[in-house]
Amino acid sequence: MRTPRAILLLTVLCAAYVARAQIEPPRRITRTPAEFSCLLDADGDGDLDLVTADRASGLLRVGRRTSSTSVTWESPTSGGIAPLDGFTAGRVLTNARHAVVLTGMLANRAAVLDLASAGSARTPRPLFPQSAGPRLVVALNTVPASSTDELFLSSDLNGGGAFFRQLFQTTGFGTFAQLDFDNGPFPFTFAAGLCMSNGAIPRVAGLLPDTDEIYLFSIGNNGASVGLQPPRSVPLSDSSQFIFGGFVPTTPLGQFLVFTPGAQTAYSIPLEPNHTYGAVFGTATPLGLPVRPWSIQLGPGVRQLTLITANGAASVYDFDGTTLAPHSTMELPAGVSGGFTALCADPSAGQLFMLIDTDGDRASDTSCRYTFNGRSFVAADPAVAMPALSERAGRPNTLAFVGEPLVNTNAARIAAYTVADWSVSASGVTPSTTIQAAIDRGAALGLGVPAATVINDVPADATHLLLDQLASDIAVQPLFTAAGESVSVPRMEPEGGLFDSAVQVTITAPASVTRILYRLNAADPWTQSAGRTQTFWLYADTTVQCFGWNNANNRTTPIISGDFTFSRPPEEQDSDGDGVPDFVELALGLDPAGG
Repeated sequence: MRTPRAILLLTVLCAAYVARAQIEPPRRITRTPAEFSCLLDADGDGDLDLVTADRASGLLRVGRRTSSTSVTWESPTSGGIAPLDGFTAGRVLTNARHAVVLTGMLANRAAVLDLASAGSARTPRPLFPQSAGPRLVVALNTVPASSTDELFLSSDLNGGGAFFRQLFQTTGFGTFAQLDFDNGPFPFTFAAGLCMSNGAIPRVAGLLPDTDEIYLFSIGNNGASVGLQPPRSVPLSDSSQFIFGGFVPTTPLGQFLVFTPGAQTAYSIPLEPNHTYGAVFGTATPLGLPVRPWSIQLGPGVRQLTLITANGAASVYDFDGTTLAPHSTMELPAGVSGGFTALCADPSAGQLFMLIDTDGDRASDTSCRYTFNGRSFVAADPAVAMPALSERAGRPNTLAFVGEPLVNTNAARIAAYTVADWSVSASGVTPSTTIQAAIDRGAALGLGVPAATVINDVPADATHLLLDQLASDIAVQPLFTAAGESVSVPRMEPEGGLFDSAVQVTITAPASVTRILYRLNAADPWTQSAGRTQTFWLYADTTVQCFGWNNANNRTTPIISGDFTFSRPPEEQDSDGDGVPDFVELALGLDPAGG
């Protein structure tokens, strides 16, 4: 952790920029157990588009605004990370439009995805933090308006009680540079960006259930500290979240509302001016809720909250900072059954869109524009079905490898791109490749409308491209959702299981990495191998975790694990029957199976 003196210095830097104009406050992200959702300007046209990200599959769906009142949904596209632990949106690649950033602890990386055009080859740009298991990510801008947003990442799987917080920013050349980092025993489970009501530099707040505390990060200018300020105690669980807003004049810097899904008590915490830190937490005050909400979301109005219950019922309340007063209810569109999942209010256009679950899985499958009729919020247009996550039109169909696929047994799949319905030839060399594609117009018309699609930022170490024509009788048809860098994983033999005696485990890394990191206890730091193969013996119940790493470009593979259990205690394990337990022979450097 940084010293208090360093934090004080960096806070002074923050205070110096309080009055500076901001591009915009951080995007508001709705998080539920099933998905993330938000409004963003994906194509730079000034209209806010809808985006949902399915947490289990990592698939994204974009509802592109074709007018201020209409949305057209595109086929699902993969960001290359599943399952998803973190999601944010911001001007992280360019100031002209928003992009999304995804993180996954087991995927062991972050990815930035530009959603500018439905017809472009969407290439998740990898970000490999110098720590394992990135969990939370927030995009925010703390520098002059000419600069892109910074990315705040928190990672959890480093072992040894270390939890890293890092600050990144794009270099403008397709990569990201680390501006700063900090560490400490802080496994944050929720984080979000906020912009105080006085126009101060945006900051990040995080929840720490291990100690029942909320923290504020004093992120300064262009790589200054991501250090902590004094926390505030508040009852939390691993599922707790907060929303932040300027609800009442008596809290001029803004106010947190911390809630836990299913609980009927939330906690109101104002931000108060402070000469040392600029702002600190005020007293946490309990707030009784009229229902046990599954989700609490800001809007539709400036000082309104929408509470959504576990069965999908939604009600709007006026919030004065201390009490919730019923305003109205949300009514499902005519002919639609199910429940609400998320609220997307666009104040710039005066429009409200609601996401709806019609099949009971608590994931969005329908959207609808809403209006207020004086008594309740009702559908203003017919409901629109969102594309199913199983729809293949947006799936990746061009894969990049290190090593020749289908020939080299250690070939590593490192990237995948969604190019076109049919990919028929390829030309060019890395770091860009051109795919000549045509559209399948059916048996009568055949292929037509040929066009060239350029894939930029193909990894420099890619040696082969595999074109998947999405026709099972004439092409290689992958049965996985592939996208993004480094999706090949190490191979563990055996993969785990129940054993009678000591077992030798061998881990082999794919060709895309140069070494292996592994550990035999989730609380331990990672042990690093010298090459692509690592062998060791086990004789006690153990969960082995491992991933690959390339020290030339910091590429990492997803983290895999294997559970090894033994039917007999170590002193009864004797593989060769010589009367000497396996663990004794191993301690003497002998082969327990070798006699």
